[in-house]
Amino acid sequence: VAIPRSRATDDRSASRPEAGMEGPRGRELVVVGCVGCVALTLFAYMRTRKHNRRGNVVTQERFIAGEQPGGGVDNSSAEQQHPEGPNIGFLSGASWFNPDKQDPLPEKTDLLHTGHARGGKLIIATVGLPGRGKTYIARKVARYLRWINYRTRVFSLAKARLDKFGTKDPEFFDETIAEYQSQRLEVLVDTLEDVMRYLNRGGEVAIVDGTNTTRTRRDVIRQRAAAEDGFTILWIEAISEDEEVLEKNIENMQQSPDFRAVEEFQQRVAKYRKCYTTVEAEDGMFVKVYDGGRRLELHDIHGFLPTKVVSFVMNLHTIPRPVYITRHGESEFNVRGLIGGDSGLSHKGAMYARALSEYIAEQADLPSDQLQVWSSTMYRARLTAKQINCHKYVEWRALREIEVGVCDGLAYEQIKLRMPDEYRAREQDKLRYRYPRGESYLDIINRLEPVIFELERNKEPLVVVAHQAVHRCLYAYFLDLPAEEVPFLSIPLHTLIRLDPSAYGCKEKRVR
Repeated sequence: VAIPRSRATDDRSASRPEAGMEGPRGRELVVVGCVGCVALTLFAYMRTRKHNRRGNVVTQERFIAGEQPGGGVDNSSAEQQHPEGPNIGFLSGASWFNPDKQDPLPEKTDLLHTGHARGGKLIIATVGLPGRGKTYIARKVARYLRWINYRTRVFSLAKARLDKFGTKDPEFFDETIAEYQSQRLEVLVDTLEDVMRYLNRGGEVAIVDGTNTTRTRRDVIRQRAAAEDGFTILWIEAISEDEEVLEKNIENMQQSPDFRAVEEFQQRVAKYRKCYTTVEAEDGMFVKVYDGGRRLELHDIHGFLPTKVVSFVMNLHTIPRPVYITRHGESEFNVRGLIGGDSGLSHKGAMYARALSEYIAEQADLPSDQLQVWSSTMYRARLTAKQINCHKYVEWRALREIEVGVCDGLAYEQIKLRMPDEYRAREQDKLRYRYPRGESYLDIINRLEPVIFELERNKEPLVVVAHQAVHRCLYAYFLDLPAEEVPFLSIPLHTLIRLDPSAYGCKEKRVR
């Protein structure tokens, strides 16, 4: 490229064209030179950006392993074991490892958007006689909130009492005996301190699971929460006198370590009933659940998160029913090792669809006049589900496989060769990685939320035919697994998984 000389001092040299620049050829050289400079600048910028991004990844990996972002190693190994539960991590807040340490991300504050500097956390406290479904509701709500990425923990007063004083006779729950009343109040106060410690160290929602049937106990909870900056309480009271509902609840309670015999349980209920006072308007926000969800009474519910919790509780019930999940039969894309697409079934996939319908028809707990079948709208799932004899068939767009965007129709080896940066980014964080013009696992969890509401509301046997990524998310919900495990859960082809959720866990059975 010809470079023009400096401007001449006389008019003649200033008006004369430079050597090599005369005519169209000279102008072409100037244009080519400008384009080349721009290309070199962009190349240098992209190399610098890539280097910085790689450095950020290395820094984060070192931080997870225990090294501080600025260098050095955090030796507080006991803290790194997450004593507050699996939903607290190194990015939870400035006080997780050290209150004076700067976090790589800003701390989540003011969860309820009420203008508090440190507060905005939610405390959910259950109220009601034993055997009314409080623990069932508490654990369901906690599982749902954790699944949608709120750091949540249940604090069981019954477990704290058993750890401190062991199993007690019904007289221990008599409010007229001062010694026993003082011991139970001591358990409550200690548990509340655990609650505050959890919330102040990165937790977002704490659920106090207990009877809390007296105004005195509720005043203790309310006064301790008021000592913090903006901690809000939502009371959930479970009320039931329906014999059928109580019988089912007592049957479920037999899994509890605090249950010994039905007669002793009835004596304990009688002790609680003598001093039972229901939640009133002066207690603040509350929802009363009558007879396992047949009727609800709400008072002063406001804010995004309390409203979301109440909407979820409105769909709960205690009627047991099996939920079966299965992937579609092997597809043509599965045979070729390709992702995405909307292909049909292979020969093996068609055979599985027939075998699945025959197996379901033989199950006594899946009568065709009660069975519901939910399917993804994708062709391979519909072909698998259509042969099942049922009384209600529903197709959900929310059950579609993860959208892979520009990677649709490719094999992972092709992605590795054509888009190495994308392949590497997915390997580093499968949970949060989003395909270009596609989705991440967190996106799937978000779109599955209405499916979860309907799953909880449904009272009939159910078979869900969908895809691997979708079933990983649903499986994690039912078994209350951390989000980080979702992309690695085993949901193989041609396998039917039966799930039986209960208040104290979820039973699983796999049939291949």
